[in-house]
Amino acid sequence: MKKCSLTIITCADGQETNFSCEAEMELSPLSASLHYIQDGGDTVISFAERKVTIQRTGDYSILLNLEEGIIREGKLSIGSNDGNFQVISKKVSYAITDKSLLASFHYQLLFEGGTQDMKLRLNAREIYSEEK
Repeated sequence: MKKCSLTIITCADGQETNFSCEAEMELSPLSASLHYIQDGGDTVISFAERKVTIQRTGDYSILLNLEEGIIREGKLSIGSNDGNFQVISKKVSYAITDKSLLASFHYQLLFEGGTQDMKLRLNAREIYSEEK
């Protein structure tokens, strides 16, 4: 895994938030993995075969499998409470180069009490070392 700078712009039901940090990524021509820590939660995002898996652990855990045009089951755990919900992936796109990863997702989380519309854009770029 190589160090990278990561910027994530999330839009949840129209509310936009920005997050930037140092992260780790592993890139190959057809797949990628990204690891970062935010608000005490440990998140891994995996990219392969036009599918994306988002897995967060910490004070709450979430597992999302995104594939454009497909409805999948998501999992959410808060404390000892576990629940499942449906995830409708409207857009799942990403581009991998030898030094960067760009991604854009649009999906909906379907809970018993309603729907949450999510859009996420991320940009991860390798941090170059100045070692001589």
